[in-house]
Amino acid sequence: MPYLNEEQIAKIGFKSYGKNLLISDKVTFYRPERISLGSNIKIDDFAILGNYITLGDYVHISLGCSLLASDDGEIIMEDFSGFAPRVHIFTGSDDYSGEFLTGACVPAKYRGTYSKPLHIGKNTIVGSMSCIMPGAHIAEGVAIGANSLVMRPTKPFGIYFGNPAKRIAERSKNLIKLKDEFLSKFRNNKGTWS
Repeated sequence: MPYLNEEQIAKIGFKSYGKNLLISDKVTFYRPERISLGSNIKIDDFAILGNYITLGDYVHISLGCSLLASDDGEIIMEDFSGFAPRVHIFTGSDDYSGEFLTGACVPAKYRGTYSKPLHIGKNTIVGSMSCIMPGAHIAEGVAIGANSLVMRPTKPFGIYFGNPAKRIAERSKNLIKLKDEFLSKFRNNKGTWS
């Protein structure tokens, strides 16, 4: 997978961006002037990021993920958060009740759309093929199992799974100790991984 070089990244026109970015040349950005990227980020092939998005440091967005923010629903991913392949995140949706028409080709006055921001906390992981709906904040330290549908906010350091996702277990906090150890060694080695 070829990655964009620094000159190519600068030409995209992000609101802001950090260092050590590995962005596939097959990623699509919509409205990049509204997207802020931290440092040490990896975004894999065929990911789509659109509208108001803020990514912290050490964030991984895997193959084929979609992060689609509405005009009034930002997506924020904090440090050390990541998505496995084909995770889909939305901050806006049509009303599916039948009270309104649906679809992007229908004028707004006939649609019952809604949007809510999404916050993905520190030290989180979302499993492959999962879908996170508007307002379903992912709390710090949460792990979402593959193929889960998250429709409501989660509570910290839980493992969630299912459709709809339910808390099925507690998640170890040992990852915080490992993160601190990693960051200490990384800083002491002047930014190298050894």
